[in-house]
Amino acid sequence: MSRKGRFIIMIKKLALLIGILFWGFLTYAQTSEVISGRLVKKDWSKTIESYCAGGSDYYLLLQKGKRKTIVDISGIEDKAVIDRALRVRRVSLTGKTEIFTKAPSDPMSQQPVSPPSCVIFRTQKISIKK
Repeated sequence: MSRKGRFIIMIKKLALLIGILFWGFLTYAQTSEVISGRLVKKDWSKTIESYCAGGSDYYLLLQKGKRKTIVDISGIEDKAVIDRALRVRRVSLTGKTEIFTKAPSDPMSQQPVSPPSCVIFRTQKISIKK
């Protein structure tokens, strides 16, 4: 194969790689969602919500229609934003919904009889609504 032929094949592979990366970026960008409501901090309790949140204090987003969403805000480094979000009536959260089944980590610990399907919103950004 000539040098020109190898160069053309290399360009085609590079174009394919760029196309795949661009498609992946678009897919990632489209999966982010925005939800809004009132952010509240809840103490640990013996509930499925607390179990899905990791078994300690956790955050809920109270939405219209009495819908509650467990929120993971560990990705937010600015604690002042979190404190302010807890004091205002409405916030918007940008992130992704993750659905998983939480398998028991310690067979001797207390846990639900059958592992529940957990839904958690992994927050990437908090916006205060006025």
